[in-house]
Amino acid sequence: MEEAGAVVATTGEAELNWSRLSVSAETLESELEARGEERRGSREALLRLLLPHNRLVSLPRALGSGFQHFQLLDVSGNALTALGSELLALTGLRTLLARNNRLGGSGALPKGLAESPLRHSLQVLNLSGNCFQEVPASLLELRALQTLSLGGNQLQSIPAEIENLQSFWWTQHLLFIYFLCGAEDRTQCPAHAR
Repeated sequence: MEEAGAVVATTGEAELNWSRLSVSAETLESELEARGEERRGSREALLRLLLPHNRLVSLPRALGSGFQHFQLLDVSGNALTALGSELLALTGLRTLLARNNRLGGSGALPKGLAESPLRHSLQVLNLSGNCFQEVPASLLELRALQTLSLGGNQLQSIPAEIENLQSFWWTQHLLFIYFLCGAEDRTQCPAHAR
């Protein structure tokens, strides 16, 4: 079993697993800054950062510098009400797991998300179990998005523009809509009523 907080290296890549450490925001900040300094000039890229269940109320500011090569960020099970602009600096991010937080409303996603490099890199986005009442418009601009999970939110409707997500496979689209609305049968799903 891996020790929490351990850096796990595998053939030129690394994972930093800080799951369930319940560290203070200040400690997390300083640790990430130190890891970023260690990595500068190193050939080994830190590709995965796991921070679930740490009672975080905001993303660490240190994410914005020295971690552009992250491919996966997991901040699930925290107390996040917004994903800050630090997220926009993660230009290689392919998978973002932010389920079971307190995200919702107009300020939950960073301004400029639809214009950032994430528009072309982010493929998997899990925002399930949050407080969204509508699908944020900026998500509809994420052109590389293949999987979007929004189940367990309080969505009132699904915008027709969801079909414009070009990388979405049709079967994923149907499953997305069905599980998204939580309808007992598909005829009760608001997306199927149109």
